[in-house]
Amino acid sequence: MCGRVSTRGKVYTPGSKVPVQYNGIDKEVTWGAYGPSGLVFNARSESVDQRPMFKEDWIKNHKMVLSVDQFYEHGCVVSSKDGQTVKLLCLYLEKFKAFVVVTQDARAGIEPYHHRMPVVLLPRLEDLKVMRAG
Repeated sequence: MCGRVSTRGKVYTPGSKVPVQYNGIDKEVTWGAYGPSGLVFNARSESVDQRPMFKEDWIKNHKMVLSVDQFYEHGCVVSSKDGQTVKLLCLYLEKFKAFVVVTQDARAGIEPYHHRMPVVLLPRLEDLKVMRAG
């Protein structure tokens, strides 16, 4: 689960507008959309193509990249070892004019903190630095 990111020196949480690039255009898009169970801000990679809230946008290839300096998981902060921007896979939800972060099973040393993490496109997982938060 990804519940906080920082980019350009500012921390963003679900429900806030986040600077993104979608279809080559820089814009601010709301992170998360309200579904039957409340604010939904992540989508499991294993089922994103099957869940009604995400299926149509996944099929239409409404994927986007969120570039962050770091993301936070329960008790840890994750960034690139060499200071590169970390690129997270997201899905733009056209109906809601919002996006969700696509998640996967935890890897790269995040497992002790949480069982899920964002799908990281760049850098390679072994190039991530995981530090205890606080």
